[in-house]
Amino acid sequence: MRRKSSYLLWTGIPILTVLNQACMKLLSAQMQAIPFGWDWLVRAVQNPCMLGILLCEVASFVLWLTILSDMGISKATPISAIVYILILAMGWTVFHEPVMPLQIAGSFLILAGVFLISTASTHKTHE
Repeated sequence: MRRKSSYLLWTGIPILTVLNQACMKLLSAQMQAIPFGWDWLVRAVQNPCMLGILLCEVASFVLWLTILSDMGISKATPISAIVYILILAMGWTVFHEPVMPLQIAGSFLILAGVFLISTASTHKTHE
C-alpha cells in the first residue's frame, strides 16, 4: 500500500488542486462584474465551474484520506507543497501571469525541501 499512496500523493492531489484552482480562477473572472450578494451567490452556484470545484474538492478529500491512512501526516503534507510550483506554472502558461525570478528560485527551494522531507528516514538509530 505504501507505493500506491506515494503514487496517489504525487499525482492525484497536485492535479486535483491545480484543476480546482483553475476552475476557481475561471469562476472569479466570470463573476467579476456582479456585485457580491444573493444574486452573486445564486449565479456562482449555477455556474458550470462550480461543479468542477466541487468534484475536485470531493475527490481530493477521498484521496487525501486514503493517503493519510498509509502515510504519516508529517511526510504527506510537505509533499503536497509541490502544488505551489504547478499553480505557478499554470498561472504563467494558461492565464499568462508573469513569473518573477524570485518565484522560480522559491520553486527550486520548495522542491529541495520536499525531497529532503520525503526521503528523511523515520528509523532511529541506537548507539
